[in-house]
Formats: sequence, structure tokens, C-alpha cells
Amino acid sequence: MPENSMQIDVKFTRLSVELRTILKRMLDFNPFDRQSAKDLITNKYFENIRNAAQEEDADFEIKLQVDEEDCFDYEELIDNVPVKTYVTILKEELSKFKKLL
Repeated sequence: MPENSMQIDVKFTRLSVELRTILKRMLDFNPFDRQSAKDLITNKYFENIRNAAQEEDADFEIKLQVDEEDCFDYEELIDNVPVKTYVTILKEELSKFKKLL
């Protein structure tokens, strides 16, 4: 497990282990390992607030440059790339997404 996900256990000690696991899955940097909201909502943690009858699939999918297959080497670069690089990429992608709205 990446070091960053271990920090969730340290920083959010008041959350249950189950909720911290969900949080880690939501925030996984690697988009190929990150769970989707659709997958996460089926977790038993949400069964008391979930209304499956109201859930619908979106008719579109948001794809960002960082989600492309060969955009990053997640095994080698995640801890070696400056945060500013990721922030710049995310800002560019957000700007593109806003133009689509």
C-alpha cells in the first residue's frame, strides 16, 4: 500500500477502519486502482442511506489526461514527482472540463 494511504490511518484515527478503507479507495492516486463512486456506494457502510432505486448511470464519462493509460508510471513516479507538477496538470484538466459545461 502506498505511503500516502498509510497517512490516512495516522491522520484520521477517529474514523472507523471501514470508513478509512473507503476513503483510501476513493483517493487512490492511480486511476486504474481507484474505485468509482458506483462501486463504493455498494459498500455495506452506505446501506442505511442508499436508495438503489434512485441510482442511474451517467450518460457520459469524464476522462482526464491523468487517466490516460500511459500518462504516468504509478509504480516509479508517484513519490518522485513534485506536487506542483500534479497540481498544474489537474488545473489544466479542470479548465478543460469547465469549458465542457
